[in-house]
This record gives sequence, structure tokens and C-alpha cells, in this order.
Amino acid sequence: MSRNKIFFLLLFIVLGVIFVIPVFGNQDHSIPSPDEVINNYWGLHQQGKIEECRALLAGDSVKMLKSDESRPIIIKIGNRVEEIGCFDKIFIDNVEIEAVGYEEIVDKKRFALFGTKVAVADVVVTKPDFEMAFDRFLGEGMEELSLMNNNGASSQEIKEKAEEILMILLAESEEITHREQVVLRLIDVLSAGGDRDGWKIYNWNFDSINDRIEKINKRMNDEIAGL
Repeated sequence: MSRNKIFFLLLFIVLGVIFVIPVFGNQDHSIPSPDEVINNYWGLHQQGKIEECRALLAGDSVKMLKSDESRPIIIKIGNRVEEIGCFDKIFIDNVEIEAVGYEEIVDKKRFALFGTKVAVADVVVTKPDFEMAFDRFLGEGMEELSLMNNNGASSQEIKEKAEEILMILLAESEEITHREQVVLRLIDVLSAGGDRDGWKIYNWNFDSINDRIEKINKRMNDEIAGL
């Protein structure tokens, strides 16, 4: 083999090493975008993978709804007061969430969280018309429960029937959508493997839905107090 051929062969090998090693030895691991993180979170939540969901939150205190504790649904039948579940769980069990885009926030003081990058994702929330379902529950549902009570049904039977009626009414109600927002932070702490933790959900800005649930809860309480 001539010297020229040897030279070009060595040059080809050297160039191959220069360009190939960065590609295979030091890849730039992309991280999921903010909207992907939200959709991943909701997919995991629906599968019951709660611990994996928590890994996508910026802190343990990040809650979708405002309440610090479960808000029970209370009904009064005759002289008895029963709890038939809580608004939070019913909401979670009957809602669909989809992030449909996001915007990274730059130079806005209200999102200047310890110098970290922040994004606001637009989210479409699809859910039953809870207000209509609870209106029907307070009407026809309570009539059926009162009839059961007058016929000597046990507390457990009334509670189970109340939950069944409410689920049927939610299934029959019209679906409505809300446009909400979710704030995410880019957690830029390097792990042992050198990868960024990525975008984490910092705050669910579900103000419209929270307000509606508060109104339903208040109305239910007022109805019970008046019985």
C-alpha cells in the first residue's frame, strides 16, 4: 500500500473517531416538553402509578384542587346524616386532562422562582356537568333515597344507593370542557448519571374548576342545613 493511501486511511479513521464518538458516547438526552410531562402524568395517574406521578411534581404539596383535605359529600335522610364520598375523588375519577401546548416564561417577576426556567401549559379539561348532575341528585335522587328510608332501608343500603345514583347521573350528564393552565419548573439539578431531572409540575391553575366545586359543595351544605 502506497504512503498516500496509508495517509488517507489514517485520516479517515481519525475523522471517524472525532465525529462518531460524540454521537454515540456523549449523547444529548432530550427531556420531555412541559405539555408531554402533563400528559405523561395523567396517563400514569389513570394507571394508578401514583409514585411515578409524584416523580413529575415539583413538590409533595402540589395538588390539582385547592382543598387541603377531602371535602365529603354529606346527605341527610330522615334523622341520619351520611357521607357518600368526596368531591376530590369524584372529580379525579370523572375527568380527562390533555395539555395542548405551552409557553416558556421569560423575564416575568411573578414566575421568577429561584432563577429557574418556568413554563405555562394550556390544558383542556373534559368532565361531566357536575352542577347539573348534583341538581338532579338533590331532586330525584333524594326522593328515591327518602323512599328507601321510609321503607326501612339500612344506613349502608342508603349510602350505597346514593353513590350508585350519583355515578349514574354523572354518566348521563353532558360533557363540558374548560381551558385551564398548569405552571411547570425546569429542575436543573444534575443527577449522578448527568441527566437533568427536567420539567416538573409546580402548580395546577384550575381556578375555574375549583370555583365550581366550591359552589357545589356550598350548595350541598346549604341544602342539608335546611333539611
